[in-house]
Amino acid sequence: MPSLKDDSEPEGEEMSHDSNNSDQSSASCDSSEHTDSDDSSEMDEDECERRRNVCVENLIDLEKQFTLLKE
Repeated sequence: MPSLKDDSEPEGEEMSHDSNNSDQSSASCDSSEHTDSDDSSEMDEDECERRRNVCVENLIDLEKQFTLLKE
């Protein structure tokens, strides 16, 4: 069981790190919107896809942890 605690602690750090990145990226998207609206829509799609992939990876990881705990 201690190994599960070790696994969960870095995730908490990672999640706070991700939230910092999302704050920074949203600020950079805001500045790009002012320069060229066509490019910003493409950036938004790329950013959404990247965030979606991160969420899917987190979901898979949580499902693995749940399965381990259930056993």
